[in-house]
Amino acid sequence: MDLQEFYNRYGRDIDFVAPGKQHGYVNGDWMHLYDLVWHYKNEMIQWFDRQRADKENPMSCVTQEHWYSMYLEKKRLEKQRLFVHHKEYAIVPTHYKHRGDFRVTFIKYFNDGKYVVSKVMQDTKYDIRYIRDNKVVGQVVRRCDIDYYVLRSTTGNGLYICPNCGAEMPLEKLLDGCDYCNSKFDISAYKDKVISVNRVYGRHEQRGNRAHIGHWIGAFVGSIFLPAPFIQFFPPIAILIPIGMLVTGVLMIVNVPKLSQEQDVHNHFLNILCQNNPGIVMEEFIASLDSKIKSVHFAEHPQDVAAFVKCDITPYLPENRNVIRCEAGRFMIQDYRMDKNYQYIKLHRGVRVLIDEGKQVKEKRRILEVTLAKQRVYKHKSDISMFTCQHCGATISLVEGGICKYCGTMMDYDAYDWVIIDYQIVE
Repeated sequence: MDLQEFYNRYGRDIDFVAPGKQHGYVNGDWMHLYDLVWHYKNEMIQWFDRQRADKENPMSCVTQEHWYSMYLEKKRLEKQRLFVHHKEYAIVPTHYKHRGDFRVTFIKYFNDGKYVVSKVMQDTKYDIRYIRDNKVVGQVVRRCDIDYYVLRSTTGNGLYICPNCGAEMPLEKLLDGCDYCNSKFDISAYKDKVISVNRVYGRHEQRGNRAHIGHWIGAFVGSIFLPAPFIQFFPPIAILIPIGMLVTGVLMIVNVPKLSQEQDVHNHFLNILCQNNPGIVMEEFIASLDSKIKSVHFAEHPQDVAAFVKCDITPYLPENRNVIRCEAGRFMIQDYRMDKNYQYIKLHRGVRVLIDEGKQVKEKRRILEVTLAKQRVYKHKSDISMFTCQHCGATISLVEGGICKYCGTMMDYDAYDWVIIDYQIVE
């Protein structure tokens, strides 16, 4: 597909694609990734706007984990009798003086030596309406970066990986299942899948206290310069300058040292985490965490999230009963440690929740304190579109609570990814 044909097909959304560094991929690979994201976006909008929340995944290009959080969200909307309408969902034009007005998609590739993860980043504007009885009761209008993480079915050397035992082999060896473990699975598991979608209001290193420190500095500077243009029209307003400097200065003295100390602690434990998990992609880690947090907010029963939540969330179910949307905000690591078998992370995660109050919806902000655990031996998350039972090899569905319907074994989720072992709302 040449650029003109590409424009004819996607011109409403995008005019120019910046493929970035290719890491050995052919130049056309970025076209495949954008096509996958475009397909995901349309399937997602169609599903939320029209289809019911059936247990069968109607979306062909997402992994089970990511779809499951959307499934629980859709069930909650149906319970609240809410219809969702995506009025607008488009890439935002990015202005470059030296190149004209382009709409740009950035693509990055990550390779931990085994799996390949691609990140498609788009500056996007969306307008979502919540409708009940033909009346709009809520609206979310945002402009932010949206990151689409795509888990590639091939390894760095072009082979394919059995989702059950991890054996690497050419695709033709897997057409009838795996020759090594004899497990059977749908070959569609080897299509590239969107593993998570993250709405980013600043990169992960900007979600912590560094951004808050910048806000205090900006407030202090603003207390000097904001009143200045009005002094010539109303001289008494000059008194606001020393008052503003005094107030913001005192607040900076109180808050900035604490914020800086917390940021240093975050950076320290973040470095240790990355050293002990080679190849970890922090944005993907955060996006996976957010899928779990979203699922907790939309869960009707503890069993809905039993596969990856190993603590009692019953006290929070009534508080979350009317939550219809959940978006992530602040992210700070508080502690990291290891024992003989597991590694643990304690962190704070800010969230924005949209609460259905009947005739209108209301946004609230929360700070969650979450402790995660994962098996100490590093394994990259290996689900392409399924999880498998470690006892009998059968496919396990999160919709069924992560329990094998053949032998009753609970999915060994912490062998793939982090599980939540403690969950609290602290603010």
